[in-house]
Amino acid sequence: NLSNMGVETAPAEPSLRDDEHEKKPEDGEPSPSASSAFIRLLSYTTAWDKTLEAVALASALGAGVGMAMVNLIFGKVVTTLLDFTLGRSTPSDFRSDVSSNAGRTIPSNTNRHPRLYFVYIGIGRLVLVYAYSALTTVVAYRIVKRLRCDFLQSALRQEVAWYDHGASGSITAQATSNGNTIQTAISEKLATVVQSFSTFVSAFALAFVTQWKLTLIISSVVPALIVIMGVVGTLDANIETNILSTTSQANAFAEGVLSTAKTVHAFGIRSRLVAKFDVYLQQVLRLGQQKKPIYGCYFSLEYFLIYCGYSLAFWRGIHMYAGGEVDSIGDDFTVLLSVVVGSSAITNLTPHILQFTRAGSAAAELFQTIDRTSDIDPLSTDGLMPTTTKGLIEFDNVTFEYPTRPGVTVLENFSLTIPVGKVTALVGASGSGKSTIIGLTERWYNPLSGSIRLDGQDINKLKLSWLRTTARLVQQEPVLFSGTRIAIARSIISEPRILLLDEATSALDPHAEGLVQQALDAASSGRTTITIAHKMSTIRDADNIVVMSKGKIIEQGNHEDLMRRDGAYSRLVQVQDLAVAQSSDASTTDSENEKAPANEYGHELLRRPTTQISRRDDENALTRDDYENHQQIGLFHVIWRIAKDTLYLKWWYALSLVACIAGAGTFPALSLLFAEISEAFRRTESAMISRGNFLALMFFVVALGNLIVYFALGWISNNIAQILNVVYRKQMFDRFLLQDLQFSDRPENTVGSLVIRLSTYSQSVQELMGMNISLIFISMGNVVVCAILAIAYSWKLGLVVVLGGMPPLMGSGLLKIRLEQQLETITGKRFASSASIASEAVTAIRTVSSLTMESSVLQKYSKELDFALEKCTKSVLIMMPMFALTQSIEYFVMALGFWYGCRLVSFGEITLKEFFVAFIGVFFAGQSAAQLFSFSTSITKAKHSANYILWLQQLEPAIAQTPENRDNRPSQGGESIEFENVSFAYPLRPEAMVMKSTSLSISKGQFIALVGASGCGKSTTIGLLERFYDPISGQVRIDNEPLKHLSPIKYRECVSLVQQEPVLYQGSVRENIKLGTPNETVSDTKIEEACRSANAWDFITSLPEGLNTACGLNGSQFSGGQKQRIAIARALVRDPKILLLDEATSALDTESEKIVQQALRKAAQDGERITIAVAHRLSTVRDADAIHVFHGGRVVESGTHSQLLAKGEMYAAMCRSQNVA
Repeated sequence: NLSNMGVETAPAEPSLRDDEHEKKPEDGEPSPSASSAFIRLLSYTTAWDKTLEAVALASALGAGVGMAMVNLIFGKVVTTLLDFTLGRSTPSDFRSDVSSNAGRTIPSNTNRHPRLYFVYIGIGRLVLVYAYSALTTVVAYRIVKRLRCDFLQSALRQEVAWYDHGASGSITAQATSNGNTIQTAISEKLATVVQSFSTFVSAFALAFVTQWKLTLIISSVVPALIVIMGVVGTLDANIETNILSTTSQANAFAEGVLSTAKTVHAFGIRSRLVAKFDVYLQQVLRLGQQKKPIYGCYFSLEYFLIYCGYSLAFWRGIHMYAGGEVDSIGDDFTVLLSVVVGSSAITNLTPHILQFTRAGSAAAELFQTIDRTSDIDPLSTDGLMPTTTKGLIEFDNVTFEYPTRPGVTVLENFSLTIPVGKVTALVGASGSGKSTIIGLTERWYNPLSGSIRLDGQDINKLKLSWLRTTARLVQQEPVLFSGTRIAIARSIISEPRILLLDEATSALDPHAEGLVQQALDAASSGRTTITIAHKMSTIRDADNIVVMSKGKIIEQGNHEDLMRRDGAYSRLVQVQDLAVAQSSDASTTDSENEKAPANEYGHELLRRPTTQISRRDDENALTRDDYENHQQIGLFHVIWRIAKDTLYLKWWYALSLVACIAGAGTFPALSLLFAEISEAFRRTESAMISRGNFLALMFFVVALGNLIVYFALGWISNNIAQILNVVYRKQMFDRFLLQDLQFSDRPENTVGSLVIRLSTYSQSVQELMGMNISLIFISMGNVVVCAILAIAYSWKLGLVVVLGGMPPLMGSGLLKIRLEQQLETITGKRFASSASIASEAVTAIRTVSSLTMESSVLQKYSKELDFALEKCTKSVLIMMPMFALTQSIEYFVMALGFWYGCRLVSFGEITLKEFFVAFIGVFFAGQSAAQLFSFSTSITKAKHSANYILWLQQLEPAIAQTPENRDNRPSQGGESIEFENVSFAYPLRPEAMVMKSTSLSISKGQFIALVGASGCGKSTTIGLLERFYDPISGQVRIDNEPLKHLSPIKYRECVSLVQQEPVLYQGSVRENIKLGTPNETVSDTKIEEACRSANAWDFITSLPEGLNTACGLNGSQFSGGQKQRIAIARALVRDPKILLLDEATSALDTESEKIVQQALRKAAQDGERITIAVAHRLSTVRDADAIHVFHGGRVVESGTHSQLLAKGEMYAAMCRSQNVA
């Protein structure tokens, strides 16, 4: 229980998971099993890959055979040694037998030195291990690269409804994290498993050839081992599949939250979002901890059965030798050592088999998406492609409900004809079905009934890519590239026959809107155009204006006809009438505006569409959040820091360490027992059997010890690993949200990159700190203790083999780890870049689909992966010799030890027992060292990941609550605001001052409007007031106190922000609105009041589940206007002293906007609230107490609406450009 260990757990509140509110769609194809998914990875190989893989696996088989052949040589050596110690040969003959080929040790048809056979095997393994490790790793990179591309392609094939349901999970995290898991499994680990299997088969084959009867008896443990591996693999795969599914949901939630840094800071909802994220993590933890008994039984039973096999082998072997069933002691030792080597190969399989189950589960999750048949496939080549297109669009009795809101009819028996070459404008309240018509025309969805025809042809029969190329769309919320103007340019440059404009100019200032509207009018000439607009001035020249309400047409006609009817359209126009007399000098004013530098009007649209924040001039501010400048720490320091950070796990760590120490005693114990066995063979028959029985019992005691030790390790290590995974994943998410906007502005900190780190870094730490670290510590203990034991029993032989073998072995292993770390750094950047491409494409799936950009996104994604693949291939070829050396150097050491040890025995300097203790100890030490460095990839990834996590822990935001300001809140609650000569520049454009010595003064109860061209400093003013960043010079004062002196948290509790692009999180409408309050204790009555003020209550109550309706991923269940009204309700329920509106009503229909504006004005007129509004739609701010006109980073005009009109300058010109009546 984490709560008992000091780890914060999520409260038992309703989850934000939408599947609790709605039913997910059936995907048709069942999820493939982990085993079949793993095998299916072979389908991603080319003929060249298959050739390389075949060579690699053949090399692995050969390397495994080489390991088994050592037993044959060793058996012959034992015979020679025992013959000498039993007096059957003289010292000179013995040295001759050892050094040359005098008959006993090696077949008489050769005259090579026996020690050289160890060298030959070592050389063979050096070459073969290099071949299989390098080739399998390269092929793994190639396979996973194709798999990732195929997965993203399949994701981009899916219909929009699939994304609306949230069935996609986090595409970015799945592609990268699951890909990494698969890559780890099918690289050198796959070849290592093949090698281990080859060693097992070869060793037992050699044993059968040498003494079949004894081998058959010993082989009785093999079926049990196979059954255990099969059962555990199945159970582990089932649990892992569920873990991956929950993790994908967590990543999708995190991805949505991390893209809303402004909202998180503005409303102070970090801790609540982290708690919601923790709901997923607790489910992951519960599933992960189901593995504790599985891993405990798996490891303990496996090691127990193997060492029971040792016991049986020695007990039965001595009895058979004493009874004459075995002719040679060497044969007995060959069989016994074959059992040891074969069994060791099985133990080496254990951690890798578990990796395969995880990889299979990861692949199964990817294949579930890959195999899914899309209802509307944008990459399909099926369908008609008419050679000529007129552009006649007909809706015939169309009925439609969004798949995520069954029962809520959006269009019912809707019919509309959109004539060729004419402009048809759709107006009406939010949620009336306007954008639905666009979506149906783009075939994002299919209607429930009725038909949509283009030039008389049902659009379902047309090729989808052709349709979307023919009908180009510009959306209300431009994404992916550089803003609205570029979005419009993308659509127009292809010269489509049909142009779809969904609030295309809502993000533009009046001047820019005028220019763009002229371009759109020109572009619409001769084209069939459907335009949705809330600014009536932009559609007054439309050929046909369709007024909609609740999915039906209530009026249609041209502007003049509808105005004469004095109906719904006329009322909408009157609301926006600015009552500005048309001036004859309007063109002059426009011309003067056009003389302004281009960047004054346009640079904001062309800059990178992410939040930009100020940097101070000092170098520390520039490098504070740059991980590249962080001093890396080593593996043991990392482990120490992790243990220190999680002291609540200290007893688990202590128990694990004790178990590791006990486990590290196994190989030294085996060395002593082997030595005793060699002594037992020198005794008389009865004494031999008696001693053999005792030693067999000792082997059984070792087996019992391993049963206990490895059950404890399997249980404890899994428990620690699962907890650390959850703790660090939650901590990273929390720290990401804690950072100021300067952190998220950095190019390496895109949302996609952060999600990948969130998913993979904690997983890497989990893999290392689980069973892997236990096996690493045991291997290290074995190496050290065996080396000490060898030196203690024979200091001459021990020193020679230890000093001769350990330095090159450790040096090559550490060098490989260092090279892998460099590779991890290089490829990590490329994988992060590719993840960002995938994240942007999936987040903006409607833009990607409408512009038929699927192929170009895939091409760009593939290019990034190709670059990473090229780097990886070169690095692998350079570093794999180091790995091969760690896996083969033990045989060179054995050759040296055998030759030198036999000489010492022949001269009587050491006994046979001392020789065996030292020699076999070194043999086991070499095996342990080889196993140690087989974890080098896990070590490298975990070290890199842990370093980043530890760096993130100490990274403090520049704008944060401190002990000095934590109690400082506005003295009067925020009754006055003053800007004193404020200057500011964005860090990516430090040469472009966005604000230049700007001064403003705002008093309690005022409604202030900020207007001007894009990029002139309006939104920057809002950002400075929210203290998203600090000015370069000058001061912002609240209640006559510098804003820097106030606690950001306490100050922001007095402020509410509504942005142009509304932000909703997964969860119900009620949960999203409650996020506006500091503690979510608001009553439903208060929520209803806020919703009514935002004109949201009627549409919310019309939904079947009302306030409990799920908002979906990023608010996908609602239209732009509906999302905006919910966001406004969230801001109002806070009852702020300062209300900041950054184009807050741009997505609202005219009637909703009127009601919301009345509520906002009423709140301001009550004298209790300062309201500051940034607006391009000037009708929304004409009643403001003061209007400040920004130009070039300065306030150039100030006054009321009438005062500024009377001046006849910049504001008056903007009003003329928007005047309707």
